[in-house]
Amino acid sequence: RILVPTAGGPNAALAAKIALALAEAHQGTVTMLHVRRPGGDRKAGEQAIARTLANLSTERPIERKVVVGDVVGEVAKQAEDHDLVLIGATEETLFRRIIFGDIPKNIARSCAKTVIITKRRAGALQSWLQQLGRSKE
Repeated sequence: RILVPTAGGPNAALAAKIALALAEAHQGTVTMLHVRRPGGDRKAGEQAIARTLANLSTERPIERKVVVGDVVGEVAKQAEDHDLVLIGATEETLFRRIIFGDIPKNIARSCAKTVIITKRRAGALQSWLQQLGRSKE
């Protein structure tokens, strides 16, 4: 039972791809999870999950859940019913991570289950620009 929390970011697709491969190899299940803040748009959560799965295909059924609450707390709660959590690394700038925290790392610290944080390799210039908070364009 694999949980893949997503906000629809680019590294979430890698987490989903790995989760689906593991589930297929071991007859497991995958749950895609989006946590929205109170008052947030449920449709936006469904779209985040759809974006994450857009270029992936599988024969296995995928459970899709959109829940309301604190992101870190809700993921930790949902993880209790799973064996593994796969989450994409954030693409926030260094400044935003310092001010608001790094959600994937906070999830890893708060979960009692194994958490794997995935990240696609970025080129040196792209990585440097992201750290400065500039656009990837």
